[in-house]
Amino acid sequence: QFEVSLVSDTPDTAATLRSLSLDFVDAFVAGAVGEIEPKEAVLGAAQRFVYQIRPQFGSGDSGFNRILMETPSQADPDSFSVQIGGSPVELAPEAVRFFPDSLVVELPQQVEDETVDIELYVNVVQNPYHFDAFVGHTQNLELWQPVDPDPDVRFSTSVFLPAANSSDRLIGNLSV
Repeated sequence: QFEVSLVSDTPDTAATLRSLSLDFVDAFVAGAVGEIEPKEAVLGAAQRFVYQIRPQFGSGDSGFNRILMETPSQADPDSFSVQIGGSPVELAPEAVRFFPDSLVVELPQQVEDETVDIELYVNVVQNPYHFDAFVGHTQNLELWQPVDPDPDVRFSTSVFLPAANSSDRLIGNLSV
């Protein structure tokens, strides 16, 4: 299903769609599910989280070696780590790019059937915040495959701020 919005800045001119083409490529993995721990955060403070990606492989899957994760704030580069299959991974400094709302990790190896744990410290400022992640490959840099929330775990990729609902202040942790 597609939705296309046709807009024109000129009242006497109408936008026209003449064609639509799609390119299909094979998925990196048959699927991947994710889960974040812990499920609750302290309002206004950076906190440790671990996001686990559990790939589900099928025959012919190529695997992935890149991860894109959307974050509520910029992750602390000094407290960031990755494990593949339970073993710590040594990442070169240029292998992780931190942005104000996301990070991109280029893994030193192809991930096929192992879990990937990403440990990061971020400040959650939205209640609830849904951590979204995507897997990719260096052979196709513009293509990302979403990591789905684990259907067997309630709110598997969500973090809640319980203190946000009980606060009587509009803005917390502010001093002038």
